[in-house]
Amino acid sequence: MDAETALEWVDQLLFRKTGERLSALQRNILHKVLRGQKYLEIAAHFGYTEGHIKDVGSHLWKVLSKLLGERITKSTCRAVLERYLQSVSGVPAAPVTPLPLKDDRAIPENFVGREAAIAHLSSLVQQGCKVIVIQGEGGLGKTTLAQLYLQTQGFENVLELLMAKEPQNITSVERVVEEWLKQDFEQEPGSEFGVSLGRLKRQLHQRRVGILIDNLEPALDSEGRLIAFHRQYVELLRVLADARVQSVTLITSRDRLCEPDL
Repeated sequence: MDAETALEWVDQLLFRKTGERLSALQRNILHKVLRGQKYLEIAAHFGYTEGHIKDVGSHLWKVLSKLLGERITKSTCRAVLERYLQSVSGVPAAPVTPLPLKDDRAIPENFVGREAAIAHLSSLVQQGCKVIVIQGEGGLGKTTLAQLYLQTQGFENVLELLMAKEPQNITSVERVVEEWLKQDFEQEPGSEFGVSLGRLKRQLHQRRVGILIDNLEPALDSEGRLIAFHRQYVELLRVLADARVQSVTLITSRDRLCEPDL
């Protein structure tokens, strides 16, 4: 059985039945398990603890068990999926959901080939996600994808923050919030950072705004946390992740964001 085929079949079947997709980590775990790897090997490969991989794997087997109507474990998933794949004539096609392109805007030429990724982002937003990290190696088009999404969803305004390539050149979050308030919301910043954040949050409660934080990795340490000098960015991310805001924030990064305070 081809692991890639099985992975796509599961992901598409899950989408058809629930409207959800496998997370990136769930996909990685399933792919490696189908290739016979152990949790410890998977954890080492992707930079997680073995315990975390076991927890995510355990939830994944429960999802698959409910999806297919029979108990599935790490040791049985390959045999079960192989049996199901043999019983169907092909991989089920994912339903096509039209993207809500607002204000009759034309689709950019470089949109071609991005429909599935845009649809996936739309699905995450519909599920209530306020902050979405687009992670991948350089040159894969993360920024282009994020910009295409934000340009085609009819946001009242789109704010962009490009992180400097060198940590010492990164703009302080206090300055970023101050500029957003003055330039984009015509609001005076507060005398303290907490006051400014509160004013930004109120604006995001009232207005549908798209936000792009591009190239986050210079602000992350080796464990995926915000570096000490820019820890205040955690406070901004908390505001952007608030369930009551009408904004959607896309973050692009080559490295994984693993911030326990969020």
